[in-house]
Amino acid sequence: MKTTMKRTMARGMCVAVLGVCGGISISACIRETTHINENHCANQDGDAWCLAQHEGERPYCVLGVCGPTPDHDGCVGARPTDDACYSPCGGSMTLEEDGSCLLNETTGSSGSSGSEGESTQGSESSGNTTGPMPCVSDEDCTDDAAPFCGPAGECGSCAAAEDPDGACAGVDPALPLCVGEACVACTAEAPEACMGETPICDDATNTCVPCDAHDQCGEAACNLYTGACLPADAVVHVGGDGPGFASLTVAAASFVGAGAEGTIIVHDGDYNESVVVDDGRVLAFLAAELGPGIEPPRW
Repeated sequence: MKTTMKRTMARGMCVAVLGVCGGISISACIRETTHINENHCANQDGDAWCLAQHEGERPYCVLGVCGPTPDHDGCVGARPTDDACYSPCGGSMTLEEDGSCLLNETTGSSGSSGSEGESTQGSESSGNTTGPMPCVSDEDCTDDAAPFCGPAGECGSCAAAEDPDGACAGVDPALPLCVGEACVACTAEAPEACMGETPICDDATNTCVPCDAHDQCGEAACNLYTGACLPADAVVHVGGDGPGFASLTVAAASFVGAGAEGTIIVHDGDYNESVVVDDGRVLAFLAAELGPGIEPPRW
């Protein structure tokens, strides 16, 4: 029995259901310049150039003197909040100086028209649009890549929303966080959406996954069969210097009721007893300490 317990505690968990558990595998903008950078969106056609260069990932153009940008080409993923820095139509002009390309988004080449170059309200557009689409609410944003209506009245990703996380949670409570430009389930710093049989956040994919090691669940154990962490408020100790139960039998008996679940932390010592775990209860027996030079409990 002593040899068995040493092997069991090294593996770290014993789960018993309806049986006997003993021996089980337990900045301002200034635009003076002396050099024209032809590879900058403000010297091209603004947003349209960015859209083509970055396949929609960075569709907004910011004037170069307003700060550095990825690739130093002026293209950014969110619309500049300072209109004096926003150059949607290029030509080294700000939005206030030239915003005609944005107006062209809602006019077309067909339908009933007024004066030359203008379409009357309600006319049908057959031309291609570039840049962000205008909106009043999220319902106006039908592109899956830009489903949110931002404060500037343009459709964009969650990052463009006034409250990025709130925007995501309002659409899908299971994806309540805005990371980059996507709604995700969790991050290592905010794993609150992860629970049940997927209680752990995989920070690489921002998804909730099952546990597969006890240390992922704090002091409680991981149910390696279901991937769920056993209840954090159902952890008791046996032996040791602190408060706890004197025997495994009494500790197991403290979990009352059909289907009760819990973790029993076993400190160093000899436990020559048999424990019955019945009524659908699931109990994990974990050694309090493991490692080189540490004597594990013996059952």
